[in-house]
Amino acid sequence: MNIIVNGGTRGIGKETALFLAKKEDNTVLVTGRNEDALNQLGSFPTAGRIITYQLDISEFDGQETAFAQAVSSMLGTVDVLINSAG
Repeated sequence: MNIIVNGGTRGIGKETALFLAKKEDNTVLVTGRNEDALNQLGSFPTAGRIITYQLDISEFDGQETAFAQAVSSMLGTVDVLINSAG
């Protein structure tokens, strides 16, 4: 399953992303503002795969196309979108 977790670098978003990545057939794309926090997600042991993408959705204007292309190339299709930013 391909899942996007917006705001997945801390709190509920982070815990949700890590929980979902425990399942072997899940790929979780985590977005967040903080590059260091995104990089730390790669240090957690998971059965699935975590991909990170730096994005501040409060400044999303003009980034829609770039984000859509990145999602398409990294995941193909999206099965679940979880908005946990803010």
